[in-house]
Amino acid sequence: LHATKHTREKRRVNSKSALYNKKPPRYRRRMPLPTLRAAAQWYIALGLTPIPLHGKDAWAKEWNTRTWSVADFDHPPPWADNIGLSIRNRMFVLDVDNKPGRNGPDDLRQLIAANGPLPRTWTARTGSGGYHLWFAATSRVGNGRGKLPPSIDVRGSGAGQVAVWPSIHPSTGRAYQWLVAPD
Repeated sequence: LHATKHTREKRRVNSKSALYNKKPPRYRRRMPLPTLRAAAQWYIALGLTPIPLHGKDAWAKEWNTRTWSVADFDHPPPWADNIGLSIRNRMFVLDVDNKPGRNGPDDLRQLIAANGPLPRTWTARTGSGGYHLWFAATSRVGNGRGKLPPSIDVRGSGAGQVAVWPSIHPSTGRAYQWLVAPD
């Protein structure tokens, strides 16, 4: 079978639109607005800074400088399908990945065995099966990895953000969930 000119043109347009517009895959479902709004309201009440996400990414240019309100989540941007938290001053998150070739939970256990236990802290299970461990800091902590294994990186204040409950991981379709929730 030969593709007609119309079919070739349609394929070319579709591939460009997926590349340039970064549309979510078709299997993605939008989070219901009441859930997105309710989650934002809960995070704001805790003094945290929720931000709308597309998948795991913040698409708003001002995501790390703007303070989003509950009203912003009543009518979120059309691309917003998840929620994240902007990591502000005096906080950082250990992002422990669990991907093929990167066993973050095992690397974290080895770090704990070598350096001692971690304090009880806010802990979330990510949609990929990894963890986000939240910590207070006495000074500003930036993004990076430093001497940590490749499966563990730091999301720091001012420049870092992470997806949080009730977001859905864009690759696995599984929800993020709090194991030790903020209080």
